[in-house]
Amino acid sequence: MRCMGLIGRVACPHDALAGARLCVEHAKTGGTKLPPPAVKPEDPNQRWRTPPTLGRALITEAALNHDAAADATNHLCPTWWSRERSALDRRWPAKLRIWNNPAFGIAEKFAPLQLQHMADGGVSRMLVLDRGAQWLEDALQQVRWWRFTGRVEYVWPPEVPREKPSGVTFGSVLLHFDRDQPPGFMGWRNPATGAWTRDRRGRSL
Repeated sequence: MRCMGLIGRVACPHDALAGARLCVEHAKTGGTKLPPPAVKPEDPNQRWRTPPTLGRALITEAALNHDAAADATNHLCPTWWSRERSALDRRWPAKLRIWNNPAFGIAEKFAPLQLQHMADGGVSRMLVLDRGAQWLEDALQQVRWWRFTGRVEYVWPPEVPREKPSGVTFGSVLLHFDRDQPPGFMGWRNPATGAWTRDRRGRSL
């Protein structure tokens, strides 16, 4: 039978669940303190970075000023949200013009926030892998977007050892969230410079 009236963060013999708090009865006689909860290790694939030349070109073009997924070593805007101060834990102020190249595998979590930010009058961009996911297909119906004529060469941080760095095998898409601009496919981009191109073969405008 499970104890009621739990206190503290110590193991209680009346509760079989790991991490249960000590009941009032056993608080008087002591209990074994539990270790702090384990922090999920960072996925190494989340360390890939936006190529600086490409990122700065796309940011400058839209006058963006805040990075939604960065840290002190790789941010491309004057201010940013980090893994510790996550963009996923807040409503984005409309006054911020936001750049977002989210870590591989979690882009889907950002899409609702960027759509809400757009509805609030904000402007943002997302550079994301084109894996044919349903959330991306849904988002493309609501925003302006471009494809790239070749693979974006994401950058592995030089300070992190890695035996055999490997790039992504998917193409990338740039989404532009702005309620004042009608949605739709806008054309092609050079994956190195961000410049618009005439067609998918990369001929310049």
